[in-house]
Amino acid sequence: MKISKKLPQFNNKKVLLIISGQLISDFYMVHNGIIKKIKKVQRKQPRYSDREGHFLVRGRGRLYGSGSVYEAKKNVTREKFKKDLARATINTVNKEKIDEIYFFAPKHLLPYFQEELPLRIKKLIKFDFRGNYTNKHPFKLLKKIKKRKLATKNKKGLLIKNLDRFKEVKKLLKRKKVGSK
Repeated sequence: MKISKKLPQFNNKKVLLIISGQLISDFYMVHNGIIKKIKKVQRKQPRYSDREGHFLVRGRGRLYGSGSVYEAKKNVTREKFKKDLARATINTVNKEKIDEIYFFAPKHLLPYFQEELPLRIKKLIKFDFRGNYTNKHPFKLLKKIKKRKLATKNKKGLLIKNLDRFKEVKKLLKRKKVGSK
C-alpha cells in the first residue's frame, strides 16, 4: 500500500512496525513509501471448562479456602506468546535486513515483550508506543511516529538553546568571581 506524502516515507531504510496486543501481533514493513503487512503472530486464548482446576480446602466441618488455577494457564500462554513474538521478530529482522523498529504495545506488556529480545535487536528499536493499537490503521501509526519524531527534534532544539544559555550564565558567573577578588 502506498503511503501518503504527508507521512514518513522511510526512503533508503527498511523499518519494521510491530503492533502487539496480549496474544496477537502484526508486523508491517515500511520501505521507500510503501507499507505492507508481512507477518502475524497469534496464540489462542486458553479455554476453561466450568470448574477446571478448582479446589477447596476443608477441615473439621469448615471451609478454609478455595481457588483456581486459571491464572497459571494464562501466564503459560503469555510466556509462549512472548517467545513466539521474539522468535518472529528475530527472523524478520534477519530475513528483511531491518534498519529500525517501532514497537506498539500496551503499557504493562511492552517491557515484558522486549525482555526476550537480544541486545542487537533492542538497539534497533527507535521508539516504543504504549497503548492498544491492534485495530488501528497503519497510517494512524505512521502519524504517531511523525509526531514523536517532531517532538524529539523540538526537545533537542530546546536542549541546545538551554545549554547555550547555561554556558553564557556560567561565563558571567566566572567573570563576577574573578572581578570580585
